[in-house]
Amino acid sequence: MKKQKPETANSWLKAINDLSNRNKDVVPDGWRTIAQIAKDTNRSDSRTRECINELIALKKVEYKKFRVASGLRSPYPTWHYYLNDKDL
Repeated sequence: MKKQKPETANSWLKAINDLSNRNKDVVPDGWRTIAQIAKDTNRSDSRTRECINELIALKKVEYKKFRVASGLRSPYPTWHYYLNDKDL
């Protein structure tokens, strides 16, 4: 098997990355994932999830899936949460 020329491999990589980026959603300001909220609040993901679920039940948090890429993975739906500050 012949080795690909670097420019050919780079062309394939660019084409594949462009395709993946085309399917991503733009996440609006203020929408965060559980991992982001946990990091910001110095809590574990599981404890953060429990708190978010309580806030959802109190209608203080909205939630929605956005298609985002992570590492080499293609964009996939990920839950994001938005805090309704008007209720606080």
